[in-house]
Amino acid sequence: MSRGYKEPAERFAYYNGKRALVLAVSMQSGFNVLSFSERMKQRVAELENTLPWGFEVDFVTYQATEVKRSIDQVTNSLLQTVAVVFVVVVLFLGIRTGIVAGLLVPITILVTVVVMSIMEIPLQKVSIAAIIIALGLLVDNGIVVAEDYLTRVSQGQSGFEAAMTSGSKMMVPLLTASLTTIFAFYPLMAGDNVTIEYTRSLAQVITITLLSSWVVALTVIPLLAMWLIKARGPQQSADSESSLQTGYKHLLNMILGPVPSSC
Repeated sequence: MSRGYKEPAERFAYYNGKRALVLAVSMQSGFNVLSFSERMKQRVAELENTLPWGFEVDFVTYQATEVKRSIDQVTNSLLQTVAVVFVVVVLFLGIRTGIVAGLLVPITILVTVVVMSIMEIPLQKVSIAAIIIALGLLVDNGIVVAEDYLTRVSQGQSGFEAAMTSGSKMMVPLLTASLTTIFAFYPLMAGDNVTIEYTRSLAQVITITLLSSWVVALTVIPLLAMWLIKARGPQQSADSESSLQTGYKHLLNMILGPVPSSC
C-alpha cells in the first residue's frame, strides 16, 4: 500500500469474544478517503493470506462507507437543487430566457470547482453545502442580466448593443449585491479556532461561487442571450404576456391605481 497513512496505533482488546490486536489506521491529509480505503482493503487481503492458521483479520470500523453515503446524499441534494432552480426559472421566465438564466448555474458550479481545486479547498460536505446555499443567490445575476437584455432588444436595440449595455450597466449593482452577501459570511472564516476550521470552507466557497456567478453573468450570459433570445417588439411583448403576468398587472393596478401616461 502506498504511503498515505499515519503510523498505526496498536492496542489489545476483546472483539467478538476473542482477544485481538487492534490497529487504528488513519489517513493523512491530502488523500482521497475512498481510493485510499480501497487500496487498504487490497493490502489487508494480501496480508491475510500470509497469517498463520487461526489468525483472522476483520474491520471494526470502516469510515469509507459512511463517508461515501454522506457524500452521495449531499451530491443528490445538489443535483435536486440545480434541477428545481432550473425548472422554476424556466417556468416563470419562459423557455428561452429561462434557459439562458438557468445555464448560469452549471457554468458557475464548474468554475467554482476549478477555482476550489486551484486554491486547494477540498470537496467535502461543508463545501458542497456551501454551493447548495449559494445556488439560490447566484441565479439572480443571470436573471437580472437576461431580463435586462430582453427589455433592451424589445425596445429596438440590436443584440450586440443590448448585450454590451446589459453587461456594463449591471456590473456595479450586481457586484454590490454579491459583496453584501459575501461580507455577511465573512465572520465564518475570520479567526483561528476549532469552529472556524469547520466553517471556513463554507464562507470561502460561497465567496468563490458568488464572484464566479458575477463574472459569468457579465460575460457568458449576454453571449448566450444573443444566440437564444429573439428580439420582440413592444406589441409582441404585450401579446406574449402570460396569464400570471397579466393577473399581476391587474393586481398592481387595483392596489396602486392606474399608472400615469407620462411615466
